[in-house]
This record gives sequence, C-alpha cells and structure tokens, in this order.
Amino acid sequence: MSATVTADGVLVLAGLDGAIVTTRDGGETFALAPQEDRRKIARLLPTRDGAWLAFGENGVNRLTLEVK
Repeated sequence: MSATVTADGVLVLAGLDGAIVTTRDGGETFALAPQEDRRKIARLLPTRDGAWLAFGENGVNRLTLEVK
C-alpha cells in the first residue's frame, strides 16, 4: 500500500489490488480513481507537472488522476 499527501492536502492511497482512492476530508469519504487495468501498485508518487508515477506489477507507469 502507498499513501501520499499532496501539497493541497489530498490523501491518495494505492493498493496491491490496483485500486487508487483519494480523500479531501481526512478520510470521511473516499473517491475511487478509475484505472484501465487493476495491476498491483506498490508506490505512487506525484510529479511536478501534476501527473503520477505508479511503481508496481507493470513496472513504472505515468498516470493522470482526477483527484476529487
């Protein structure tokens, strides 16, 4: 599992089941970020341009997440 807090306070969680969820309210509610494939993600890191790097079963992939 990977947990990252963005500069604007959004918590982004990625799991070994390929799910990525976000929360803006400290965990009261979560939004699922849809993924084309649900490959395992060990670590998720933000980039300077707003994209994300996902490290996992598919190697390293660049993702665009709609953080809600």
